[in-house]
Amino acid sequence: MPKPEERGREQIFRIHTREMNLAEDVDFERLAREATEASGADVKAICTEAGMFAIRDDRTEVTEQDFVDAWEKIQAEEEDEEVSKTFA
Repeated sequence: MPKPEERGREQIFRIHTREMNLAEDVDFERLAREATEASGADVKAICTEAGMFAIRDDRTEVTEQDFVDAWEKIQAEEEDEEVSKTFA
């Protein structure tokens, strides 16, 4: 299945954050533009992880930086999986 284009990623962000308390700085267009290699599952994981960052910091709102940090974490985990497969 092909990865979603920018507009599709933006909509997926919106769907998976409907129930979240978002800070005013969250810009779905920018997030979708930055996450160029993200699949739909990746976007869902980004949203979930961003929420976890806010919870860990005992905040009631998820900020754009939470989404950025979540994407970086997910990319790092995917790179680690690729390295593991190489040596399996």
